[in-house]
Amino acid sequence: SSSSRSKRKSSLQQKRFAAKHDIKWMQRYKELQTYYETHGNCLVPQKEPETKALGSWVMNQRKQYKLLKNNEASSMTQVRLELLESINFEFDPHGNQWKKRYQELQTYRQEFGDCMVPYKYDPNPQLGLWVDKQRRQYRCYQKGQASFMSADRVKSLEQLDFCWEPLETISQAKTAVAVAAQSKRKSPLTIPPKQPATVVYMENASWVERYSQLEDYHTKYGDCLVPVIYPQNPSLASWV
Repeated sequence: SSSSRSKRKSSLQQKRFAAKHDIKWMQRYKELQTYYETHGNCLVPQKEPETKALGSWVMNQRKQYKLLKNNEASSMTQVRLELLESINFEFDPHGNQWKKRYQELQTYRQEFGDCMVPYKYDPNPQLGLWVDKQRRQYRCYQKGQASFMSADRVKSLEQLDFCWEPLETISQAKTAVAVAAQSKRKSPLTIPPKQPATVVYMENASWVERYSQLEDYHTKYGDCLVPVIYPQNPSLASWV
């Protein structure tokens, strides 16, 4: 009937429109990916002529996200949401999402004793990404560049003894431990005269074993920031 043909035609037009919209969305998303890789954030300025269109698109994604959260009609889908989250998209630069991650970091600190969340943290992958993001945004904030970091957020993170430069902190800690250990010895580090070859072998074997465990940790989490309190392998944490 003419009615059924009309419905099929309308349905086909809707599908074509949706497909075309998806293509345009992915084009903008790829532009945002490039921006993120260059600037380390998705805070695209709208006032700059070269980024005005992308900045408007970013604002619309935040708008669509809010509509989705309020159970209103929205073009935001789960797939789009996950794609945006994969590049640390800030849906609510003014706070709610930040507060949620901050609370998760508080919980992590209570459990492990520090804020050294691995970049690839299986129990909560987004927390590891968020922690890394805070450090990068803090550097931008210090340089006076575009950043969502603020004095209040810096203060809140530092109340948790947040480490802004983990590699530098680890290096300083290792140096302090080495100096303390050396000061306790009555003489410089030497191999005992009895069975020196055996001693050397045992020390090397132990070191290699720990190194192998650290390799496994790196493969799993993507870094060597073993938490001070690491229940899965307390000895590894001490060794690092």
